[in-house]
Amino acid sequence: MGRFTRPAILTHLEHQKRRLSVPMHKQETSMKKSRLSSVFLIAFILGLGACSKVEYDHKALGFADKAAMESAFAKGYQTKQKLDEMTANTTSAAAAPAAQAAVSEPITTAPATQDTEPSKVESRVGAADNSPFAPSFDCQKASNGAERLVCSDRELAKLDVDLNQIYIKARDLTDDKEKLENEQNEWIKSSRNACSDKNCMTNAFKQRISELSK
Repeated sequence: MGRFTRPAILTHLEHQKRRLSVPMHKQETSMKKSRLSSVFLIAFILGLGACSKVEYDHKALGFADKAAMESAFAKGYQTKQKLDEMTANTTSAAAAPAAQAAVSEPITTAPATQDTEPSKVESRVGAADNSPFAPSFDCQKASNGAERLVCSDRELAKLDVDLNQIYIKARDLTDDKEKLENEQNEWIKSSRNACSDKNCMTNAFKQRISELSK
C-alpha cells in the first residue's frame, strides 16, 4: 500500500467501475431491443388479424348471400362464375360416360308384321273410331228389335243413313210418290224388321239401296 498514493487509488477504482458499467449498459441496451422487438411482433400479429377479417361484398362476387359465398371460398372458388364453371365441368364429366353408353347400345326393333286377316283389320278400325253415330231415325223411339240392332251398330247405322238419302232422292225424282212410299214401308216390315242379326240386316240394306239406285 505504501507504493500507491490516494489519487492513484481513486483513479484505479474509477477505472474498475467503468469497466464494470460497460457490460451492464450493453445488457440494458439488449433488453430494450428485445422489448421493442416483442412490441413490433405483437403489432404485426394484430395487423394480420385485422387484415384477415376483410368483409367481401357477396353481390359483387355474384353470390346470392354470404352463406353461399363462404361455402365457395371453402372450396377454393373466389367468384360465383368460377364455381358455376367448375360445377358444369364436373356435371358434364359425370354425364359423358352415361351418354356414351347410351349411344353405344344397339337399337333393336321388332320386325313389322302385316295382319291380313279381315276380321282383325275390321276390329282395329272399329276400335279406333270412337266418334258418335246415329241412324236416320230417333233411337230413343226405337220400337222393335230390328231398330234397336241398327242403333247399336255403327255400320248398320251408316247403311240406314245412306238408304234414307237415296230414298229421298228417288222420291223427289219419281212421279208416283205414294207408290214409292208404300214400297218402302213394305220393305221395312217384310225385310228390315225380319232380321235379327247384323249379317241379315246388312244384306237387306244393300239390296234395297241397289233397287232404289236404278
